[in-house]
Amino acid sequence: MHIARTRVWSQTVESRGKGPDFWQPYVEEWDNPPVIPSEPFWETMVKRWLGGWVGLFVVRRGLVILLPFNFYPFVGILVSAAIKSLRTARNLHRPYFEAKKMSKEQIAVFMEERRWDYFQFGFVAAILEGIPIVGLVFTISNRVGAAMWAHGIAPDLEKRQHFVASQKFNKATETTPS
Repeated sequence: MHIARTRVWSQTVESRGKGPDFWQPYVEEWDNPPVIPSEPFWETMVKRWLGGWVGLFVVRRGLVILLPFNFYPFVGILVSAAIKSLRTARNLHRPYFEAKKMSKEQIAVFMEERRWDYFQFGFVAAILEGIPIVGLVFTISNRVGAAMWAHGIAPDLEKRQHFVASQKFNKATETTPS
């Protein structure tokens, strides 16, 4: 499955006609970006109390938290998708972040600036991937959607990065005395 998702991303990028030179380094768009804590408090507590990555896996997957919601039809699916939304969106855009060579802190700030967009995208993707059997097809098609979003078919992320970089460059050249 991993091979198929990787191949779909690369073929979608290739079909857009953008080469590796299209991806430029990350440029902060805000003058005062949001401050992101290094690790959420709940993750620290889960690691400390439930035994590291095993406990974090159990809590993140919702095996413990979502158990009461599974007794009500459709409620568990919606709550589960809401909890998984940002993580799903981050995983779908991982190749984009790698192409831009972004650090974990830059990814966190980038996603915080677009939190609602990433929440919506991840929510729908998590719901579609959660459908039994058919969800396997959606794990591939969600990659296509993520690649298209990153390339500017939908609300364009990379085109905005190019615009902000040129604006910052123009501002820097105007302020330097000749």
